[in-house]
Amino acid sequence: MIEEAKKIKNKIQSRGYWRVIIRPTFDFYQKDRFELQNLPKAIEVSHVNLRGWPYPYFNIEEIEISGQDKIRSYCDFEGEIEYWEFTTSGQFGHIFAMWEDYVIDEEEANKIRSRFRFGNEKLNQINKFFEIVAATYKFTEIFKFAANLVQLKEYKDVEKIEMLIELYDVKERMLFIENPFRFLLEPYICKIEDNKIIFHELYEKDDLIAKFNIYAVEWVINVFRLFNWQNPNRQILEEDQKKLLERRL
Repeated sequence: MIEEAKKIKNKIQSRGYWRVIIRPTFDFYQKDRFELQNLPKAIEVSHVNLRGWPYPYFNIEEIEISGQDKIRSYCDFEGEIEYWEFTTSGQFGHIFAMWEDYVIDEEEANKIRSRFRFGNEKLNQINKFFEIVAATYKFTEIFKFAANLVQLKEYKDVEKIEMLIELYDVKERMLFIENPFRFLLEPYICKIEDNKIIFHELYEKDDLIAKFNIYAVEWVINVFRLFNWQNPNRQILEEDQKKLLERRL
């Protein structure tokens, strides 16, 4: 099991991936906030399943106790490659692959590049992609999960929550829309030299619960701007999010 978990983590970090941390702020740190045996139930009641694949991946039979104070789970299935841990202090940590790096082959990449009428010559070397609607869904799922999690009784005394979301291997990665009936006017490509995007924020717990959807859209817009798309249409992204939350996909 140890070798399999290590193999999954190495595979995730070998290409583009996300890293998520959700935890009480330092002022509210408590090592034994949860009892070890209650950790799986906390994820079971908090995880989000809005489109056929849960966030985070959850199968009660596959959860492992990986330390005296933590559990873990992981998977590798058709581009859905994940590894997460949850500790008795109430910290949730998650890394997962950018699915685009595993399911988009060269033929599909050519189709994506060919959708742009202008600047096509500079796109020939682009082979990393980031799908706009899927990213909107993922940010929404992350924030929804966080809002669910912090409503558990074990967080009753917690007033502030720390959230960290990081994206790795982003340089020369291009935004695209999988839906053939939606278009971007031009190619938007990330040029960040250190090859990562990091967002870190502290939230009042009650605000996170009440406004998780608003915060998710704000974060995804900020990501798109770092791909040099300066004016994403907030209304369209909010409608994509609404369809997800209402299960109208």
